[in-house]
Order: sequence, then C-alpha cells, then structure tokens
Amino acid sequence: MALPEKLNVLELFCGIGGMHYALQDFEVKCAVDINTVTNAVYQHNFPSQLLAQREIQSLTLKEIENLGVNTLLMSPPCQPFTRVGLKKDLEDQRTDAFISILQLLDKLSSPISYVLVENVKGFEDSLTRDQFISILSKKGYIYQEFLLTPLQFSIPNSRLRYYCIAKHQSKGGHFVFPLVEQVQCKVPDEALHYLLDGHKYIDIDIPENSQTCDTNSDVQLTAEQITSAIDNDERISLLGNFLESSTQCASDYLLGEKGKKHYQGLDIRTANSRNSCCFTKRYGHYFVGSGSFISTGNKLEDDTLELRHFTPEEIARLLCFPQKFRFPDSTTRKQRYRSLGNSLNVYIVANLIRLMTLSL
Repeated sequence: MALPEKLNVLELFCGIGGMHYALQDFEVKCAVDINTVTNAVYQHNFPSQLLAQREIQSLTLKEIENLGVNTLLMSPPCQPFTRVGLKKDLEDQRTDAFISILQLLDKLSSPISYVLVENVKGFEDSLTRDQFISILSKKGYIYQEFLLTPLQFSIPNSRLRYYCIAKHQSKGGHFVFPLVEQVQCKVPDEALHYLLDGHKYIDIDIPENSQTCDTNSDVQLTAEQITSAIDNDERISLLGNFLESSTQCASDYLLGEKGKKHYQGLDIRTANSRNSCCFTKRYGHYFVGSGSFISTGNKLEDDTLELRHFTPEEIARLLCFPQKFRFPDSTTRKQRYRSLGNSLNVYIVANLIRLMTLSL
C-alpha cells in the first residue's frame, strides 16, 4: 500500500469548514465561498487560513494553476437536486459555479490529482452529475460514487449523502478496493481495514430507493419504522453521548406554545435513541420535516411531554465537528442552524479522503 502524498488543497463551497476539519494534517492552500455568515464562522475557527469571499465562477484557470494544488474538495449547492426543491438541475443558476469549475478542470495543463464531491441524494440522478462524470472520464480519472449515511459509521443521525472520490491515473496504482460502475451504498469490504476506525463501521444495507428520515430523500420511513430498524441496534451510539448536560441548555431550547401545535408531526427522540433525522437549514424556524426534537423527560408519549430543539453544538457533534469548533458570538441561533444544515459529516469525509489517497 502506498501512503498518500502531501495534499495541497483547494476547498470550494467551503461553508463552515467541514472539509478542512476532515483533512487533518494536510494543507488548505485556499478556501472559497461567497456566504458572509459561513465565512465568518470559517475564519473564526481557522484565523490564519487564506479565505476568498467571492463567486466560485469568478475563479480563473490561471489562478488555480498558480495555487499549485493537487486536491480539489467541493460541496456545491444542493438545492437544485433536493426533494423539497424544484429539481431544476442544470436550469438552476446555483449549479453555474460547479459547472464553471468542471470547465476549468477540463482545461488545466496539469491535472489535479484528487477530487472529492459531496452533495444530497438525488445528485446521482442529475444531468449535473452526468457532466461531472463525463469530465472525470475524459481527463483520465478513476472514480467511485457512494451514497452513505452516518448510521453506517455508528453515528446516531440519518443524513444520507452522495459522495464521489476521484484519482487521476497519472498517480499510478488503484484504490484499495475494486471499482464498480454503480453507486455504492456501503463501504466495500476490501476498504474496511483502511478506515480510521474500522470497527465502528456497520454494514447497514441502503435499499435502491434509499429509505431514511432525511427530508431531502425521495422515500421516508415513518418514525415507528425507523425506531424498529435502528433504535435496537446497539452498535450505533446513543444520542445521549452527543447531548449537552446543562439543565439551562434544556430550558433555553424548549419548544414554546407554537411548537406544541405540531407535536403529532414531530420526530421525537430521547437520550436513549440511536437515530435522529437530518437537520436541515430550516431547523429552529420550521418544525415538521426540519430535524428531530429531544424529550427532556426521556419519554416519547406523555400528557406532560416537554420537548426541546437540539442545540447547534449538539448538531455539530452529530456532524463530527471537533470539540474545539466554535461559532463567533456575532452569529445568531438561526444563522447557526442554517450553517449546520448546509454542512457535512466530517468523519465520513475524513474516511473518504483516506480511501481516495491510499493506493495499492
């Protein structure tokens, strides 16, 4: 097995820095995003990082070549592909930035060694994805696509996402697992040995119509079905391991009278649960379909049931951001929820970066 070379990374659509945390000891040459709120969070956690606040499509071929990067990490906007969106795909202007990067990839005089893309389920069936794969094939990359959820990594959260890892053939060698044309809904058996914590991986099958409580998915399980399938699986961590212990926290995030009107439509969890729904950017503002809620009394049914929101810090833990991650004081609660809803699972990406860069 060949160890990865030093990665010099261009991090596009960088958000609050999930990709950066997944990189561990590798160097991010430049991070780029247009969002002022997420950029403030990123800079707060990586104060010395070169962060460009600009439109992605304004990047030029010369700028990328001058950076001397060998790795490209991207998490482009997901709205053109989500179930709750219009699914306008290439007709949605929010895909323009990603397409502009694909065009630059096609023109680079020296190919970037590694490319990783993260997006929502639904991207794999899009015309945008087809253009992406076409460029990878044309430019001499080997690649593998995945649909993975944190539940497979013992993390009590349903956040099914599309991932693609690609390696240019000029790097020699192969991935540490055999390639297949289909989107993989699990980590290949041959790759388990190379995961950061291989013993934490759980072989949970994801059906073709990928059933999850993620509101961005085309098919949703009921809360009862999810509880039956997941909450009894002791290989998955308890939610309680990710929750705040402060009673003050609980009272600050209690649902008010407005929230109580939606009790019957909410996904309610306790500290002993082993799953939670995907937290979207609408969490904290909308109730149904935006994420799970915690029963402060550890009960699921009771006339005196008291529910609260998950805190931003708890959601960050479920996304596997490190303990040192912080929001600047200037960000509001709504901004924190929106930023996390648009982010990614750091642990899954860290494992995929590892699988992308190792060679046989």
